[in-house]
Amino acid sequence: MNLTKKLAVLAVILGILFILVNLKEDGELKLVNTIEGEEAVELIKRIHEGEFKIVDGRILEYEGKGKVRVWIAEVESEALAEKYVEEMASKVSKYFSEPVYLENLKAYRVYGMGRVHYFFSTNSSVVWVEFENRDSEYHYEVLKKLFFS
Repeated sequence: MNLTKKLAVLAVILGILFILVNLKEDGELKLVNTIEGEEAVELIKRIHEGEFKIVDGRILEYEGKGKVRVWIAEVESEALAEKYVEEMASKVSKYFSEPVYLENLKAYRVYGMGRVHYFFSTNSSVVWVEFENRDSEYHYEVLKKLFFS
């Protein structure tokens, strides 16, 4: 991996660590488990069909108004992350509503297994967030806190 890619991955990791520190102090959303590195990469690959090249991975589990799980797959580029999200959207299209927009981010909302799921790309990351709680206002509140603060 060249220096630019290493610096980009480091910047994303530092941003996630900043989020984790801030969320640990939040009374409404508490980080209860983190899976990182190769274990996270293997778990992420298991839930995907086909080729999915991951540089790094992270799975974060929170307790708030219901359980929230965040799957983050780091890939080689922003373009590849966008491509993977569009491929996922085409595969699960019968399960989602129209895309939703959070700030300037296009996300897909999917219903299944008793949960509400959102997936999108940001920088060189593919992100999948699953909520036990079905309140869309709460979803937006959490997604903004995690990805737009």
